Amino acid sequence: MRKNELQLRLATLAAAFAASPIRPQGTIGGKPVADHLDAVLAQMSESAGDEASLKAAVDLIGAANQGADNAIRALNALRIETTSNLVIPELRIIPSFFNVVQLADNERPVWQNETRHEVTVRQVSSDGRRAIGSRLVKAQTEALIDLKEIATDPIQYPLRDTYLGNVQPVNSARANIDIARDLAASLDSLGLALLDTCFGSWSLTSGARQDRVIVPHSYIKSANLPTSNDITLDADTLTAMGITRSSRVVNSTTTGLRQEVFDALTWYVSAWGEVKPAGSAVEPTGVLLVPSKDVSTIGNSLTLDGAKGSDIAEAIKKDGFARVPWMSRTWTLVPSATLAPNTLLVPFSQKIGVLYLKPSMDWEQSKVDIAKNFEERTAGKVYGLYSPSHYKPFALRIRYRTNA
Repeated sequence: MRKNELQLRLATLAAAFAASPIRPQGTIGGKPVADHLDAVLAQMSESAGDEASLKAAVDLIGAANQGADNAIRALNALRIETTSNLVIPELRIIPSFFNVVQLADNERPVWQNETRHEVTVRQVSSDGRRAIGSRLVKAQTEALIDLKEIATDPIQYPLRDTYLGNVQPVNSARANIDIARDLAASLDSLGLALLDTCFGSWSLTSGARQDRVIVPHSYIKSANLPTSNDITLDADTLTAMGITRSSRVVNSTTTGLRQEVFDALTWYVSAWGEVKPAGSAVEPTGVLLVPSKDVSTIGNSLTLDGAKGSDIAEAIKKDGFARVPWMSRTWTLVPSATLAPNTLLVPFSQKIGVLYLKPSMDWEQSKVDIAKNFEERTAGKVYGLYSPSHYKPFALRIRYRTNA
């Protein structure tokens, strides 16, 4: 269809509208609404841009122009702008600290805890009475992971609207999105609660071996290894980590992200050396989860106003506070509004726990009341969360400010 033919169709539609006995009422700026629409249609017919745009406009109006009433209804349709005061959280705990495992319908999650004693090797004695001996002791226990359910509160929405007609499909789709979001947020919150219980200190030498977080081989000097994944940047802790410079800054009610945070990160990771707790290296992902209000405070401890600062200061000037290079690593600061103030969390490549899901057991329930014009929907999800104690090294919390 050529452009002039499309313009002719628009002009015809404008003429039909002008002659229609059904005219919209009211005024805009003192001028009748119908006159405004006449002018719009006339302008479209005279200069409507490229052919593709003109054809799309004609097809849209033509589809509504199955009758005079429909044409008028289309031309009088309201443009509705929607808004909400609900702020949606970013969900970062589960993907950062937990592996997600999907269970089949008939699967049960069982965790087997296996601890090995050292292998002792003996030499053959000169009289031949002592053969090479080795001892491998396994203490195996199996624990069934509890599966639980969470459910959303019922969500109600109307089925029909006097002006818009059947709104049930749209409202139902929105409810599905809301339900999925709230279930995911609940799981993330449960993951954070479990993660909070994983921070603390441990002993490398005392207590039954199977009960310890870490059992170092006798050839490892235990004094080299960290004994906590919960670091507070006070004077004693900084000194224990070898951070003794006179310019160091210890926690107060006003301190924020600063050099000592990255000193502690470097010390914790480096102190593990080649040791692999639970068979995995203590390797950070490079992401730091930080309370959102504190991300920019790192600028308070760096000299950024000089003509030429340090390489770190220059990098922050260039890339912003979100990326901080330190000791051959680049740390990415991810702001989160769901974390407790004054502390940051460090995820590692090895996850600290597992989230088990069983989709076959998830459920959804809906209730329709046509007379009262509403549908109510709720849903539930089956899950299991678990973190073995000897995975504690694979998460780190650093407190950089004292609570006011």
